[in-house]
Amino acid sequence: MLFLQKVDKDPKIKLDPKELALIMSNLSKVNFYKSSLQWFALADRFSITPDYFHYGIAIVACQRSKNFRQSLKYYEDMKHNGFKLDLFTYNAIIEACAHGHQWEKALQFLKLMKDEKITCDTFTYNSVISACEKCNKWERALEFLEEMQEVGIKPNTASYI
Repeated sequence: MLFLQKVDKDPKIKLDPKELALIMSNLSKVNFYKSSLQWFALADRFSITPDYFHYGIAIVACQRSKNFRQSLKYYEDMKHNGFKLDLFTYNAIIEACAHGHQWEKALQFLKLMKDEKITCDTFTYNSVISACEKCNKWERALEFLEEMQEVGIKPNTASYI
């Protein structure tokens, strides 16, 4: 944190977009999600316009730090800036919804994925099932477990937990 404060105040330190993405990604990989998001917040300081990769890393950091509301903000920013979301990004947002006990939002994102013809995977369905389970929507969770199998996605251990 102290290093981040020094970087923010030192005008001699320059970063390019790739370096910022690398810092954010590496911080997330070692479970420093909040630090990753703090670096993302410094993009303006370095005259960096966040791109698809920066937002994707930020959304994953939000998902892993269980910051549901911030992940939705970044989703809105991505849409506003014309970025098309992919499986990886939608999965992170749906998982953030599950952590935030927002089962209806998770279902909305699942519908968006389907509308955009993005093929769901085991992680997608497991996250939707988890969101339903956390909100005591067992019937819905079982419906998605069944749907998962109907579309040819094989459940794994996490599907049943």
